[in-house]
Amino acid sequence: MEVKRKRGICEFSDVERYAYEALWDEGGEKTELAHDLSRKFDAIYVDEYQDVNSLQAKVFEAIATDTNRFMVGDIKQSIYGFRGAEPALFSGYRAAFPPYGRPNLLDYGADAATPRAAAITSFARSLAGALPEGMNYSEYARSGFFQLCAAAVVVFAVTATGMA
Repeated sequence: MEVKRKRGICEFSDVERYAYEALWDEGGEKTELAHDLSRKFDAIYVDEYQDVNSLQAKVFEAIATDTNRFMVGDIKQSIYGFRGAEPALFSGYRAAFPPYGRPNLLDYGADAATPRAAAITSFARSLAGALPEGMNYSEYARSGFFQLCAAAVVVFAVTATGMA
């Protein structure tokens, strides 16, 4: 580590650790920087949450509040286990909350509890059903359609929740 510092280089894992150390003190409490940052963000959107590791999850936790973190992911698509991705972190959120125990927890596999959540869910389902006839999953992924759908859902969600 010291050699890297002297040479002015670092790897992605070093950046993760530096961020963690800046946001959490040795006693496991959020630092003043973490509190300052959490007051600056109205919303924190984390895509591909199934590929987050424990350190990254703590960084997101440090800068988020109880109500402004929006996580998107699909555990079946986790591909970064070799980098320490922990899909169980994402599934743990679903298990930790009773169904719709918080207004910002959406389950696209069930009917939504609020009109806003229902509208977002309906919109997301309409996009998911738009897979062109005969196109397989790999072609679908390469086509950029996933990214387009995700962007459309985010824009719709932001608009529907009044965060715009």
